Amino acid sequence: MKKNLIYIAASLLVGFTSCEEKPQTDAEEMGISGKVHTVKEFKYSAVENFGEVAKGNAFREEGEWDRDIIFNQAGNFDTVHLMTSTGEDVGSIVYSYNLQGKKVCEWNHDADGNPIDKSVFYYKKDKLDRIEKYTAEENLSGRVKYEYDDENSVNYTRYYNFKGELLQTIEQKVSKRGLPAVTKVYGREGDLANWREEKYNSQCLLEKLTVKESDGTVAMVVSFLYDDKGNAVSQTGVDGEGEAFLPHTWKYEYDDNGNWVTCTEYEGSKPLYITTRAIEYFK
Repeated sequence: MKKNLIYIAASLLVGFTSCEEKPQTDAEEMGISGKVHTVKEFKYSAVENFGEVAKGNAFREEGEWDRDIIFNQAGNFDTVHLMTSTGEDVGSIVYSYNLQGKKVCEWNHDADGNPIDKSVFYYKKDKLDRIEKYTAEENLSGRVKYEYDDENSVNYTRYYNFKGELLQTIEQKVSKRGLPAVTKVYGREGDLANWREEKYNSQCLLEKLTVKESDGTVAMVVSFLYDDKGNAVSQTGVDGEGEAFLPHTWKYEYDDNGNWVTCTEYEGSKPLYITTRAIEYFK
C-alpha cells in the first residue's frame, strides 16, 4: 500500500487539473507556464552530505527514463527523447496534430530512430472518440474507446485487444465543474476491481483521494496541500485501518519565470529524490 501512496505522490508533480473548459496544453499539464521550448528533466536519489541534501545516483521507476522534451509553439509535445542519466538516447516519441491543434498521432521509436508502434487518435464532435494502436508493421494491436452520456456527467473508457475482446472498462462520474468525482475500474468479465472518490479545492487541485476495494471497503485516504503556484507541497494519508503513512513533502527552487527547476521530495524528514529541470523558452 505504501508503494501505491508513493506512486500517487509522484504523479502529482506532473501538473494539476484545471477548471477551465479549454483543454490544457502539455506544458500546462506539467505545471509549466510561459512559452517553453525545451525541458530536460532528470531524477536522482537524494543523499545527505555534511547536513546538506545533494543528488545521488540516477533514479527511475521500472520502465521510466529521463526526458528531453521539445515543445511546439502551442505548448504541446513535439518530440520527447527518452534518455539515460548520462544523456544517452534510448528512444523517442514523436507527436503530430490536426489543424485544430488536437493530437492525432504518437509514434514510438527506438534509439536508432526505427518505429516501434504508434497510436492514432480519432475525434467526434470535438471529443476524443477512440485511439487505435498499431505495430510498426501497421497491424492493429488494440483500441481504446471513449463514450459519453448526454450530459457529460458519466464517461466510459473501454480497452480492447487486437482481437476486439474487451479487457477493461473505466466508468467515471464527473462533477458540475467537469472534474472526476467517482471512478470505477471493471475487469474483462465486468467484475468491479476497485474504485476511487476524488475531491478538489477551489483551484481545481486534488484535495482528497479515497481509494476503495470492490466491496466498498476503504483501502486508503490521501490528502494534499499546494503552494500558490499549484505545486504539491504536502501529502498525508492513512490506510484502511486508520494507520498513518509517513507524510511526503516537496521543496522547490524556481527560475525567473516562476517554474520549478529543482524539486526535492521527502518521506517524513528523510530526503528521497531530487528532480531537476533545465528549461529553455522561445524568444
